[in-house]
Amino acid sequence: MKTLRSLCFLFSLLCLFTGASFSQKTKPRPTGAKPTSTPVKKAASPAEQFFNDGLKCDTKDYDCQVSNYTKAINLGLATKAVYQQRASAFTARGDFEKAVADLSKIIELDPNNVEGYKLRAAAYSSVSGVGGIDMAIRDLTSAIDLEPKDADTLQQRGALFLRKKDIDRAVADISKAISIDPNNGDAYVSRAEIFVKSKKHDKAIEDFSKALSLRPENAKALEGRGMSYLELKNFDSAIADFTKCIAVDPRREKPYGYRYSAMYQKNGKFDPQSENDLQQYYKLSIENNSRIIESDKTNSEAYMNRGAAYSATKEYDKAIEDLTKASDLDASNEMLYMYRASALNAKGNTAQYASDLARYYALVIPKTTKEIELNPQDTSAYLSRGMAYAAQNNYAAAIADYTKIITLDPENATAYAMRAGARLQLNDREGMKQDTAMYEAIKTKKATKRIESEPNNIQSYLDRASSYSSAGNYQKAVEDYSKAIGIDPNCRECYTSRARQYGWLKDYAKAEADYDKAISLEPGVAERYWDRAQHFTDISSTSSRGNFYPKAIQDMSKAIELAPKSVKYVWRRGSYYDVLDDHKNAITDYTNAIDLFSVSKSSADESWFVSSIEGLALIFYKMKDEIQAIATMSKGIELLPNSARAYWHRGQFYRIYVKDYAKAQADFVAGGQAGTDSVWQKANRDALADMNAGMAKDAADAARRAAEAKERKQKQKTETINALLGIAGAAVDAIAQSKGNSSSQTPSISTRQTSTPSTTNPSSGNASSGAKGGNQRLKKGEILIADGEAEGQKEKPSDFSSIPTDCMVQGTGEYKHPWSSWQPTPVNGLQWRLQGPIRACGNPINDEKGKVVYSWYFAYKNTTNNILLVDCQQISGDGTEVNTCGGLIAPGGVIKHTDAANHTFSDSQNVSFKLRYLETCTAVRISKETPYGTATGWGCQ
Repeated sequence: MKTLRSLCFLFSLLCLFTGASFSQKTKPRPTGAKPTSTPVKKAASPAEQFFNDGLKCDTKDYDCQVSNYTKAINLGLATKAVYQQRASAFTARGDFEKAVADLSKIIELDPNNVEGYKLRAAAYSSVSGVGGIDMAIRDLTSAIDLEPKDADTLQQRGALFLRKKDIDRAVADISKAISIDPNNGDAYVSRAEIFVKSKKHDKAIEDFSKALSLRPENAKALEGRGMSYLELKNFDSAIADFTKCIAVDPRREKPYGYRYSAMYQKNGKFDPQSENDLQQYYKLSIENNSRIIESDKTNSEAYMNRGAAYSATKEYDKAIEDLTKASDLDASNEMLYMYRASALNAKGNTAQYASDLARYYALVIPKTTKEIELNPQDTSAYLSRGMAYAAQNNYAAAIADYTKIITLDPENATAYAMRAGARLQLNDREGMKQDTAMYEAIKTKKATKRIESEPNNIQSYLDRASSYSSAGNYQKAVEDYSKAIGIDPNCRECYTSRARQYGWLKDYAKAEADYDKAISLEPGVAERYWDRAQHFTDISSTSSRGNFYPKAIQDMSKAIELAPKSVKYVWRRGSYYDVLDDHKNAITDYTNAIDLFSVSKSSADESWFVSSIEGLALIFYKMKDEIQAIATMSKGIELLPNSARAYWHRGQFYRIYVKDYAKAQADFVAGGQAGTDSVWQKANRDALADMNAGMAKDAADAARRAAEAKERKQKQKTETINALLGIAGAAVDAIAQSKGNSSSQTPSISTRQTSTPSTTNPSSGNASSGAKGGNQRLKKGEILIADGEAEGQKEKPSDFSSIPTDCMVQGTGEYKHPWSSWQPTPVNGLQWRLQGPIRACGNPINDEKGKVVYSWYFAYKNTTNNILLVDCQQISGDGTEVNTCGGLIAPGGVIKHTDAANHTFSDSQNVSFKLRYLETCTAVRISKETPYGTATGWGCQ
């Protein structure tokens, strides 16, 4: 899972690419806003004296200036000069509406005052958002009508059109300004920046280059051209421009961030130089914004930018303090909530983190909606809004925005990727596959085009190889990674990535050689040992390679040696010990990982922490310590009270292992509402729905089985009573006949024809006539049926591991093989049949590593007209008794295999079945004591 801190880091880089910065974005000031250098003359009146006093005020004491100019105006000195001075003071202290009012007075006094229109336009542009921009454009248009050849005014109006995202008019105005003054380097820079925003980087480079031809040390042009080179993946040219820009203006922070990104993308790895650039970027951002704050304590953006830099440098307390101050000054800036959420999450304040993140998305949606209204072609606005909708689980709205992007820009790979994710959330798997394929195809196409123009560009080969790999074309990916290695034999990322491809191609020797090479290039980096350890665990799953877990443990131990506080590495080694049933070492590592997280509470470690909790709990469960297992799962929620994933894990534990469905339900409900992680929230909701559906089905099945059992018992009871009544009636008739009485004189109590019940003699296999002594018994322990593998076993799989779906899911009663036919037993009239072995799935017994458990069904059927009482036993291949059965079998009835619960488990493919007791009933009663205990149901009288 990507952490929010990582997301914010990406946002920081995104800010670089979009022209944003941690440095202050100063509010626009009207041209000529500084007080004029009007000479102070000897005052001829009190009004003039106040005007002079205003001019004498400190240049930053705006209240002094406003007070004196206001007194002068009130005393009748309402001239253009006084209004202009007061408007300048109002503007300087941020009272733009009052500045507009004064400038309007100037225009009223002099309708042809070009400077007045320009000043009021600048004030309007700061006073009321989009409406203010429209008023500003109107004033600049009036100024241009008065002075059509004023290139500066045209350039200003073009900048306002750009703020409205009216690209065509912006370009037209600045182009006209350039035609009037072709040596205006700033105009070329302004037009180039418009081309950057509209992603026309080739044209942007032309204009930046023209500006640089006029002034080679134009830092803004160097930074902008480097940015366009970076977007076009021309890393060498980008790095050259950023390096020169830094030399021209070493206090300018953005070029450090840009150069960091360019060097990383070019080399495919971090290096000391790029790391230094990144740190310098944050350092300068903090210093530059601190200077702004010193001079303006109300500048919310400076606090936000400094807070973001503090968060990036892990000074979280300072970051939270600055970002909170920024929110107090301006609660409408959505980015401050994103940055503060990152810092809060790193500090473990998950509740406030979730609140800030929700606030961020709530602000993004209306903001981007307004941007789309102004410019329906703005794909970046659709992307931002779509991501916000997705974060709020409104996937249909997100898909609509991503689709609009694709309509406007069919080659927009990001839109396909985002839409694929949203479609997956709506279970549109076919749509997800199509979008993913398009995403990879576009990436491959763009990378190929870059390779054609720059055959030695390593990053282009890496990008295309990644797309090939995602599409499952591992051989082509290997070829591209090999080409990258040919360009740079020390490209560590190239070896690691190629090793993964070799692993998927099952060329394990080459994969291991590449991992070894990566380690040799970075022997002090713990992650390299993690990579190779993962490789060893992957190949351990193949029977031909053997057990490589000891090697994986060795690598993981080296990683822990290099990074002893890593929750990830300690957990991973514990999982390896767990696989090997080394519970002692596994418990030690899992516990240490939990303790490490308890101290750091880093969001980056949440996944490994929860995995440690789950692993430790399962070990306790295997050790029959259910109380400790539950306490361990609860520890996860104690440390992550707002983690949907932690609730899901404990809920599943209650559901699967403890069978406490009420507590499982409570956890799933809490998890569905916890935090902001939509994936795990959905997992909780799905688990709850699945469990409820399963419980409803189980209840319905149980009710059905109970009704069927009741019906069978009633039928057996009726048949038994009728049989007994028939015997009694025959006896009465026989007595009557022996006394010479006619049947007509003494009516029979039998109402139907019955046959005399026979008694089964198990030793002879022949039926008797029901004579005296008809209750026949077997000797204790006598084995009548001892097969388990021959007769009755029709479809035994030969290779269980090769057919993983060929198993029975516990609780469903679903078998993949049909019943075998009924087979005779040595007891005349008693038959049996068997199904199995079927590998058991989803059963706790089956969780022991390296042990396969089999499920069996068996049954006995009574084909006689008598009631039989049986006591039976099943014995596994190792001689352990695993199941027993017993009870009455009515004529034509069956005992065992009546429902899904009547199966048994064995760790052997062979079992024996023993019939330990058999009795033919001539009378029945509720219970019956046998040598092996009380037989349930009806017993023999």
